[in-house]
Amino acid sequence: MIFKTLIAGLSFLISAPAFADCVDLSEGNVFTFTRHKPFFQVTNTIHSDGSHTEERSNIQDGVRKEKTTKYWNGVIAVDLQTKPNGARVHLKLDDAATAADLTKVNQAYSYPMTLWVNDKQADSGRFEIETREKTRLMIGGCPYDIMVVRTTMHRKNGTPINQEALYSLDARIPIGSVAMTPDWTPKHGVFFDSIEKN
Repeated sequence: MIFKTLIAGLSFLISAPAFADCVDLSEGNVFTFTRHKPFFQVTNTIHSDGSHTEERSNIQDGVRKEKTTKYWNGVIAVDLQTKPNGARVHLKLDDAATAADLTKVNQAYSYPMTLWVNDKQADSGRFEIETREKTRLMIGGCPYDIMVVRTTMHRKNGTPINQEALYSLDARIPIGSVAMTPDWTPKHGVFFDSIEKN
């Protein structure tokens, strides 16, 4: 019994350093997520009102492209701007959306919305949110608690835009995502290799 206890303790000590370097997403308000190949980097700044600003940078055909997006409640992209001098896409919906609780499973929310492009209304419809499952996501060998959150933008003038956000229960921001078809078949995902607290 003593031998087993010693072995268990030794195993813990050997494995502990691997988790000692893990970023604590419950502390701090600026985090940078990086995918190495192909290069894709996101810096999230979390604001005191629960919104966050995401700055994306990637290289496509040898050219660096950048986007800045403001999110409500982690998963609602309310304002997107491409740099430099690119289009601006703005989503308008009720402020009640900021209070949606994404920490509990099987919650559903729906809000009327209008979609604006370069300050002109382009579409309208409903924005829906559904919390699906609590699980863990590994990034850089570190486990992070997440909620799988589905969002749908139902547009009058187009097919639904579906996405699954891998929503950090500590930082209250997505730390991965999967774009889905209208019938919820995965199209492509964004996953990261490392996290840095700024």
